[in-house]
Amino acid sequence: MLEALTSWHWLILAVALIIGEMLGAAGFLLGAALAALLVSGLLFLGLLGGWQSQLLWFALLAVVLSFVWYAVYQRMKGKTDTPDLNDRAGQLVGRQFVLQEDLPAGQGRVQIGDTFWRVKAEGSLSAGVTVVVTDAERQVLLLKVVDTNI
Repeated sequence: MLEALTSWHWLILAVALIIGEMLGAAGFLLGAALAALLVSGLLFLGLLGGWQSQLLWFALLAVVLSFVWYAVYQRMKGKTDTPDLNDRAGQLVGRQFVLQEDLPAGQGRVQIGDTFWRVKAEGSLSAGVTVVVTDAERQVLLLKVVDTNI
């Protein structure tokens, strides 16, 4: 059965792997699909011989192309126009607002927009002070006084 492998078999395998990728393999089958496509092309051009060399080239190409895809994916993954898209606390860094209530011991809850946030500052703060969000530790906003307004 293996001796009867043709370029069509490898092309069908490539299509099956691409379909499997479309069903949610998260990139794991792309290297193998491209390897099957390349083996199909090499076999069609007459550059590969028996089934042993076909399987060897498929295995080597699948491993190499999987690592290449992983490297390309890692470079693309970190680049985005909106890095804080899913980080609501991170989106508030740099925003200024006036405290409506006292923060005894520099900790408490503050309403920003439609959400109550846990906040932390150095020392106690009184109502009416303008503060800026300097950072966010998990879901706790770190505040710094900008203007006392009192």
